[in-house]
Amino acid sequence: MVKKLQKTDYFFAAAMLAILSMHLLCIFSPDHFADESFYPTIPLRLMNGDSLISDEWHLTQFSSVFLYLPTRLWVEIKGSADGIILYLRFFYLSIHSGVSIWLYKHFRAYGIPAVAAALLFYSQVPLRFLSANYHSLLALFLLFLTISLHNIATKEKKLIYCLFAGCCYACCCVCNPFECFIYPIYIFICIIWKIKTKYTNKGKRIPYKQLNKIRERNKLQGKFFDKEAFWGISAGIAIIAIICVLFFLLTGGSFSSLKENIPNLLTDGGHDIFLSPLEAFINKISLTAKHINSISIGLPFILPAFYIALLIDKKRSDYKHTYIYLTVSLLLSVFFAVGVTLGALNNSRCLAITLPLAIVSTTCYILTQNKNKSLFYCVWLPSAVATVIQYLASDLHLSVMWTLVIGNIAGVFFISDFVNELRNMPKELCTKGTDKKIALCAGLLCAGICLQLFLQCGLYVTGRTVGTDYVKLDKGPYSGIYMSRDMYNKNHNIMNDLDEIKLRTNTNEPVLIISEFSWMYLYTERPFATYSAWQPFLEADRLKAYYTLNPQKLPYYIYIGYYTIPGSVLKGYGYNTQRAQNYADSLKQMFDCKEEKLSNGILLSLNNKQQEISYE
Repeated sequence: MVKKLQKTDYFFAAAMLAILSMHLLCIFSPDHFADESFYPTIPLRLMNGDSLISDEWHLTQFSSVFLYLPTRLWVEIKGSADGIILYLRFFYLSIHSGVSIWLYKHFRAYGIPAVAAALLFYSQVPLRFLSANYHSLLALFLLFLTISLHNIATKEKKLIYCLFAGCCYACCCVCNPFECFIYPIYIFICIIWKIKTKYTNKGKRIPYKQLNKIRERNKLQGKFFDKEAFWGISAGIAIIAIICVLFFLLTGGSFSSLKENIPNLLTDGGHDIFLSPLEAFINKISLTAKHINSISIGLPFILPAFYIALLIDKKRSDYKHTYIYLTVSLLLSVFFAVGVTLGALNNSRCLAITLPLAIVSTTCYILTQNKNKSLFYCVWLPSAVATVIQYLASDLHLSVMWTLVIGNIAGVFFISDFVNELRNMPKELCTKGTDKKIALCAGLLCAGICLQLFLQCGLYVTGRTVGTDYVKLDKGPYSGIYMSRDMYNKNHNIMNDLDEIKLRTNTNEPVLIISEFSWMYLYTERPFATYSAWQPFLEADRLKAYYTLNPQKLPYYIYIGYYTIPGSVLKGYGYNTQRAQNYADSLKQMFDCKEEKLSNGILLSLNNKQQEISYE
């Protein structure tokens, strides 16, 4: 076994340990990621007797199929949700580490490029925090999908890879239902391909060379669009679909509730594209243009102009042109990395660690004569498509561009192919100083990849810098995590209010919490009197519709917290008493209740637990 080890294996192991030490900073949390505590709330609801669709209306709820078992395991062992956030961080870290090692092993024969590709993936965590959620799991399934497609294109026995690719694609759809739109397009392409191969050139005499090209092209296309590929991929999709349906039924769901609540799912405030798709699309395009202009420092036309010039230049294979384009792409990568920083787009920092390498690697791919088309079509292109879908479907805007990291895995090999092609340039084309230019290009590209890694690690660590005044939280879902003393005190203050609710209620009495902190539901351990634990603001009409269909969910107590999350989470918690009071006044018009001000929020106690809602 030792004889089979390569030098790159030792380098990879050392680099993995170094990045692992960076990830272990997850035990510190100066930032408070509101989304993170929401993810385990749905599995917890299912464990407490709630059902998908009828009791939970969040559009991403089916991703709980992946978190149900680990969440249940922790609660069964611990007896409560205390410490579940840190546990899920380590749970995801173990999966992320294993997948990164598998990725390196898959490309191990390539040497150093395989190390770079695996480390780029390992050092990039979706949304910059460790958590098993529909974002991070989508990244894993998308990676598996692209590698499966690459195996289909490059290996003979493809049925097993088609089956696995179908399973991975279906899992991507579970994490982001908008990915489902790709499958009908795939069916359409398969039909067109079948018609084309049956009737094209029928009865015509074709030159031998052209016939060989057609056969070769059809052979490659057939790997994805022939009958075997179609049924293999479809079977994989069906397997995951059956598992999800069984999970839905076994956790109390029903097809009648699904039919009844579909409109409620599609009016999710964070994913309301179906309410007015045209308006949502126009708003998204407008916002995109604004952000691109910001990160381009007022010069958004530079990148499109560069690619247009590169693609229409018929002499781009000329080595003088090649050096110019490569130099410009490196300068553009620096320009956009700086632009993201100066643009102050805190939610788009992932672009600073994905866009620069994407610019350089795609430039190298276009300039390479012997292109690695299998990696381009099987890894880079699916990553680009997934990025567009993720961006259009999410309300997180440019921060979802982390999916480009999958394409950058292929990008590393594009750069490697380009450098190797320069090194093997025919001697008759070499001029004085060519060797120095090649060495300079190779050095700059390698430096670019290294800088990308350092930038990823640097941005990841930003906000997790360990100070001297950190205190370990001793109770609640964030138990075991170290926070600044200020954050520690604020969390304890909130929990003191919630302890009052726990004292006044029984374990079967529903509680409604209006707050950006979903972890309050995990702490109170009471039935959720809401359509979703993710309820940062009051949606009165949506609550009324929910209680009309689910009268048993009417709350016994309602808590509206003062603490909010400001525009920059690095500033800690905000404190907005006026907003809480406005929400309380609105709720008092719905329910007959009395108001009580606690230290960190407003508590509404319903006078009649079986009352009807006022719809005035």
